[in-house]
Amino acid sequence: MRISELPLSDEVKDLLSSLGYSELYPTQEAAIEAGLLDGANLLLSTPTASGKTLIAMMAASRLLTESEEKVVYLAPLRALAFEKYEEFSAMERLRRANGRNVRVTISTGDYDSSGEELGYADLLVLTNEKFDSLARHRPSWMRKVGLYIFDEVHLLGDEDRGPTLEVVITRILSGGERAQLLALSATVSNAGQLARWLKAKSVSMNWRPVPLKQGVAYDGRVFFSDSGVLELSVSSGRPAMDLAIDSIRSGGQSLIFAETRKRAVSIAKISSKYVQKFLGFDDGSRLRQLAKKVMAESEATEVSRLLAGCIEGGVAFHHAGLATAHRRIVEKAFREGLIKLLVATPTLAAGINLPARRVVIASIYRYDASFGESRPISVMDYKQMCGRAGRPRFDEYGEALVVAQSEEEMNALMEAYIRGEPEPIRSQLASPSSFRTHTLGVIASSPSLTLKQLKKFFLSTLLAQQFKEYAVMSRLEAAVKYLEGNGLIRLQQEEVRGTPLGKRVATLYIDPESALVFLRALKERRDTAEDITPGLLQLIVMVPDFEPKMALRGRDRAEAEAFVEQYSHLLFYPEDLESGFSDSFRSLLMLHAWINEWSEDRILQVLGVEPGDLHRSVEVAEWLAYAFAELAKLVGYKNVAKSLDLLQVRIDVGCRAELLPLVQLRGIGRVRARNLYQAGYRTISSIASASVSDLGRVPSIGEALASDIRSQALALVSSMKG
Repeated sequence: MRISELPLSDEVKDLLSSLGYSELYPTQEAAIEAGLLDGANLLLSTPTASGKTLIAMMAASRLLTESEEKVVYLAPLRALAFEKYEEFSAMERLRRANGRNVRVTISTGDYDSSGEELGYADLLVLTNEKFDSLARHRPSWMRKVGLYIFDEVHLLGDEDRGPTLEVVITRILSGGERAQLLALSATVSNAGQLARWLKAKSVSMNWRPVPLKQGVAYDGRVFFSDSGVLELSVSSGRPAMDLAIDSIRSGGQSLIFAETRKRAVSIAKISSKYVQKFLGFDDGSRLRQLAKKVMAESEATEVSRLLAGCIEGGVAFHHAGLATAHRRIVEKAFREGLIKLLVATPTLAAGINLPARRVVIASIYRYDASFGESRPISVMDYKQMCGRAGRPRFDEYGEALVVAQSEEEMNALMEAYIRGEPEPIRSQLASPSSFRTHTLGVIASSPSLTLKQLKKFFLSTLLAQQFKEYAVMSRLEAAVKYLEGNGLIRLQQEEVRGTPLGKRVATLYIDPESALVFLRALKERRDTAEDITPGLLQLIVMVPDFEPKMALRGRDRAEAEAFVEQYSHLLFYPEDLESGFSDSFRSLLMLHAWINEWSEDRILQVLGVEPGDLHRSVEVAEWLAYAFAELAKLVGYKNVAKSLDLLQVRIDVGCRAELLPLVQLRGIGRVRARNLYQAGYRTISSIASASVSDLGRVPSIGEALASDIRSQALALVSSMKG
């Protein structure tokens, strides 16, 4: 079926044609035949790159041009949400039934927002967590949503992200809304069961636009599942690298999945020396410019220097320890074909779409912190990695190859992974933390709720469909008992309501236990005006919501001892070598170093925290400081609330307290603020009374910025006088 034959308006068909779509894939035809454009609920279980984005676009464009309803697109990761926002922004060229253009927006943070400000948009791209937080505030525009699109819905089986996604879907299914549901999933073995829960038709297909060849590499050869054998012409003794370079030699790109960050960097460093031999005439200068861009973005660290060095050789590594700006540079360059080899950790497989001709899985083992050892990956994870093989319009076929260490392992990998079926998706809602958090969220977001209605809600979850009713009810009873016992909800006969504290905890979008840990600790200190910053940081890193938690390494002992000796009297809980340090003590040292203006490189060198982990920790800590400040205000601890308000800004910017007046100026971060401070400009008034030329001579300021910050300072001084 061609785009021109679709039962859509000419405007929509023109848009899709301008985006490069002309003829539908079999998966897209199957979706239309199943009722996609008639408002039917659908679960699409198909491989990566099989055309699910166009399916979502067709459903969204139909609704937006034929009704006054809204579309919500839900993604599990921020990176994926931004990717989809960029793709769906093209729909702003369409006109709604009332004649105005479609408005597209994205929102992924600020969980304490009412969400009413998003009501102007027609298509909203949100993360699952953002939507869940909005549902607790009940913005009025939610009643106008006519289509929900759930991306990567197989992540219902993910321990971390699954519970929120499950509760979001249950809210929609239980809300009495008539909105269409479109669930996009990788191939799963229990698609029929998921479809029944979603009240949807199942469209399952293994078709791919680029055929996939799978094989196992061992002893210099690749043994394909179709009985073909490939002799490798490259032999360095490093099988994963040899497989990647073999593809690059013939003009393809390669993607290696390594089991750890350390191995990803190691493979990238070694590979760059070989890959640079196959670079084109213009590639060298472009890659050098790209390496300079990496060094110019974010603070320079050993990680950024390593990355820049690899990039000059046409290779890059990609993992959660990279700064966000660096990850985006790498992703863009790989999509454009400039980077020939990307070595990544498995987190990339579940995120953004970065296809390559050949995907190499260096090892099927991954370290599992919960078990304290390396364990084999799931078949689902393997299939997700394979999904990156083959670039539509560029490759005749894609190759997914896994490295074996012995003949016995080669045969086992062929049977278990290449010929194996993905595991069924199982609900992850049963954990006590998830259950209590979402139970409070459901109660607090309902103006009136009975125990019977609460039970009905949780009996509508995937958990209830997959397990016995008793398993769900026992967990619900335990959660209700916990919440009532801690003053977060109140039971009055058959009615259940959130208390003021419970409602605030729910809208702050934190685990109830995090709030209770904080409030219990406050009772020890009372509403002190003392500077207890180290203690507040300790509370932030120890609560369930803080991540990633980093325990001390052997080399951190001296740093930890010095910290305890100086600040033990300000900590809420003892930390010493005899009683043992907490499992998040290195996180405490890191945040304390950050707000005392340690550079990212020094934090990496001394504490071993990479930029990506640092900024993720800072983001979570900043939010928890805000949440705890709100709770302190609620219970009347004004002094502690004030301390937390200041700490929130210090965490956000990474500066000492004396720079707080300066960092409120637009364009002034911690480095420029310190330069201004050392030059004698320590207050807003001093900047307002200075000349532009004098300010411009301060390092890193310059005349243009000097003029801007002086204008801002004059306005602030004027407003203070008024």
